[in-house]
Amino acid sequence: MECSAGRPEKRDAVVSITDDPSSLRIEIDSPVQGLFGSAMQLAAEVELERLGVTTGTVRIKDNQALDFVIRARIQAAVAALRTAGGIV
Repeated sequence: MECSAGRPEKRDAVVSITDDPSSLRIEIDSPVQGLFGSAMQLAAEVELERLGVTTGTVRIKDNQALDFVIRARIQAAVAALRTAGGIV
């Protein structure tokens, strides 16, 4: 099962999360990954840990969003997956 949150607009991000039972993977696609990739990775890791997510795949398609937007999109995607009965 996969759930997403966000929009592909400037200064936003689309976050998709799947509930596969494998170890947690974070994939980031961003035009500013060279500059801010490690900060985006850290923001995602911290938010997922705070939410208790330890498995699955998280894909972040960034369009120059600030870190609080990425965290909010992660929260929304995780909530949607849990509501849909996902195992995250």
